[in-house]
Amino acid sequence: MAVSAMPRPAPAWGRLLREQLEGCEESQRPRLFVLPEGGVLEPGPCDAGHPIVCELAPIAKEFNVVIVAGTLLTQEEERVSCICPVIDAGGLVGCYRKRTQSAFVGREVWRSLGSLADAKPRASHV
Repeated sequence: MAVSAMPRPAPAWGRLLREQLEGCEESQRPRLFVLPEGGVLEPGPCDAGHPIVCELAPIAKEFNVVIVAGTLLTQEEERVSCICPVIDAGGLVGCYRKRTQSAFVGREVWRSLGSLADAKPRASHV
């Protein structure tokens, strides 16, 4: 199920997905949720301690679903990347680094991300 919603903090994503899942009969429940690109507000490294992972991993486990958690911004030295965390019943499965930047790399986004404010968007390949 693709979730069409505005970017929000991790706890708000958790509430929204829980409401969606609780509202479905088990036999009709989606097995895959895909959040929108740019939907994760908290920047940072994509790891088991990231707020979106901490919030959505228990939901993925409780409802036995896979969640493709949109994208978040992360900075490694001089490089800023859009990363997509994938979460299942066991927690963080992995993080996909986009090969090209998205529509969410405008200067206004970089200015709003604290430690990422000085980063210069650039296209790069991994």
